Amino acid sequence: MKNKFPAKGFKVFLLLAAMVFTAIGLEACSGNYLNDEKTLAYIKITPDKPDVTAGGKLNFSASGLDDKGGKMIISPIWEAHDGRIDSEGVYIAPNFATVDRVSAFVGSKLATAVVNVKTYPEAETIKIYPELKYLSCGQKQKFRAVGFNAFGEEVPVSVRWESRNGVISADGEYSAPLHPTADAIGAKTLSATGALPVEIKPREAYKIFISPAKASVKALGVTKFSASAFDIYNNRIEDDLGFRFTALKGKITDDGYYFAPNIIGTDEVGVSFNYIRDSASVELVQ
Repeated sequence: MKNKFPAKGFKVFLLLAAMVFTAIGLEACSGNYLNDEKTLAYIKITPDKPDVTAGGKLNFSASGLDDKGGKMIISPIWEAHDGRIDSEGVYIAPNFATVDRVSAFVGSKLATAVVNVKTYPEAETIKIYPELKYLSCGQKQKFRAVGFNAFGEEVPVSVRWESRNGVISADGEYSAPLHPTADAIGAKTLSATGALPVEIKPREAYKIFISPAKASVKALGVTKFSASAFDIYNNRIEDDLGFRFTALKGKITDDGYYFAPNIIGTDEVGVSFNYIRDSASVELVQ
């Protein structure tokens, strides 16, 4: 009796059978069964807790899992409470702030994602930080602008920086002018303007001068000396720095009144502030 299957054909048959068995076996081991071989246990929505701007768009997707964790291909019915969602899972947020819910249904099974809808209306006011009152001549300072909507909520803003007398870059880096003045920092959008007045003061004392530089005083006479201080940009410092006056032979008060000794000759009057000093020569006459 002849074999119904030639040897070569029989080998092909066995190879095909082995491949089918292996594929089914692997599916069974991994838990990824064919949909008609398993029962949907629950649904997973991605993303599950997203944030979105009012009126914005999100793409949702849903996958099914069986009781062994195997994945299932599903075609859910989508539903949104406040926003809108189509059959492909494309969600359009409402035009107001809310906590919305997006659900995916397959039969009696459902899953829900919580959507935080935020409003970012245009800023009505702008504040500039840090809220400084004074800066020194030539000082550099980085400013930032914060917008607030009609409800007092902080909203992001992209501003155009301005300065009346100083220089300020597009990112808020300010350089004060080199002379004392009243300045104002401005931050503007199409819908709002913020301003910060700043007084520009001289820097610390760099040099001091005594006046008069030369004086002629009678023995036992009295005269008045004064002192002035200037910063590195040659701006006069109007603040009372508390100068210290000294005299080699006569006497001088803290406010600069010099009392000459009862001699004929010369004297020296000095003024100092920190480590800065200047002096005047005094001729003592009869």
